[in-house]
Amino acid sequence: MNPIDRLPIDIFHYLTSYLKLNDCMSFSLSGVSPRFTSFLTEKRKWVLSRCYSVIPLQCERFFAENQFSSTVKVIDLSHCYWFQPNLLVASSTCLKNLEELHVKDTKLSLVGVAEIFRNCHLITKLSVDVKEKSWREFLDSSTLLQDGMKKLISLQLCFEGNSFEVWHLIFRVLSWCFNCVELHLEVWYTTPSHEWQLHEEDISVSETETWISQLKWMSSLQRLTYIRTGSHRFDHFCFTELLNWFWLLIGSNNNPVKQIWIQGGPSGSLKLESREDSSLTHLCLGYKTDFNPELRKITHLGGVHSFSSLPHLPDLKFVQGYCSSSEDLEAFCQMHPQLEYLHFSCYNLFDGNITFQHHDWMLSRLKSLVYACDRPDANTISKLTCVCPNLEELHVGNLYGNNILFSQEPVADNFHQFSTLKYLKRLCYVVILLVVWELRSFAVFAHCWPI
Repeated sequence: MNPIDRLPIDIFHYLTSYLKLNDCMSFSLSGVSPRFTSFLTEKRKWVLSRCYSVIPLQCERFFAENQFSSTVKVIDLSHCYWFQPNLLVASSTCLKNLEELHVKDTKLSLVGVAEIFRNCHLITKLSVDVKEKSWREFLDSSTLLQDGMKKLISLQLCFEGNSFEVWHLIFRVLSWCFNCVELHLEVWYTTPSHEWQLHEEDISVSETETWISQLKWMSSLQRLTYIRTGSHRFDHFCFTELLNWFWLLIGSNNNPVKQIWIQGGPSGSLKLESREDSSLTHLCLGYKTDFNPELRKITHLGGVHSFSSLPHLPDLKFVQGYCSSSEDLEAFCQMHPQLEYLHFSCYNLFDGNITFQHHDWMLSRLKSLVYACDRPDANTISKLTCVCPNLEELHVGNLYGNNILFSQEPVADNFHQFSTLKYLKRLCYVVILLVVWELRSFAVFAHCWPI
């Protein structure tokens, strides 16, 4: 017997915790250790997202030659943009018991997913880009696609919404997903605002209302996420109609909605009528979330327009919004020592000699801190780094600016303070991304613990 095959299973578990997935595939395909290959076949979840060293042909051969069809339940190939569509289909169709398929940001689109549905009949969770521009591209595969979409309970679609035909396609696909309880839409617009050309004949209001009226299944949605990049009148017309329909449905039943996260969408008329038995845990309604103090089970809150208006939320872990003063920030942090993610912006209102009034508060659980401001205050940075000893990710400066302003130049004392963060893995100062392990030789990181 091969000496490797005599090793205990615990050793295999230990080794694979250090090996990359492509190394595991290569070793398995080499045939050196049948026992190691058998060990890999017990792995039910394969996350290959952003595994840039994975070779497409090797991946296809690996799943085709081994007995994975009865064990693999989840495969994540998101952001594997170098895989050709036929290899993505071939790598997935041999997994007969596949339940989750994630191919976001790849060359595979809905037409290719329809081919996977032909052989994989148990898929209930899907994330994919919609690259098709109109419904005509689905004429040959609409039946397969419809049968597969009916089984989904979780769906994530990413698409470019520059045309009404695309929205018509999205509405038509959504009309099949009547078992879905989790819906995630990401839409981006590349047409500049000065090139908008929207004619009345391009928008069929009656047709849109017809497709939206077939989305009564949205009354059973528990999680709705909508993220928009860019702006276009199609978004204000199509998504607002969809959102109003969702609002109407959840207001007419007692379905326990757990997440409503609308980022970058139209926010002027978004209001949530809470119920006493509300189980809502994730809430973001555009850029100015109108928070209802009765929602006491919130764990993730976005779009906050003022930290001073928030009550004590005992389960809050994530917050994103606008803070107008250091007093509001300090009072909020004192009330919420359990925070794990604090993302706040301020429009240069922290300028000047700022002094925090209290010294007895800590955010020992905080992992991620974003301080978005054109002119970050040195005292604020120093205070936050002192009270967040376990910080893993830190961003200081303007989130969207492309230029480094003189007012954003790093302060030496802050850099010294950064070096005391033992668990810091990622530092972004203004628009310069610094990865700690790549800059170990810099004096500022001399005291950082190994990662």
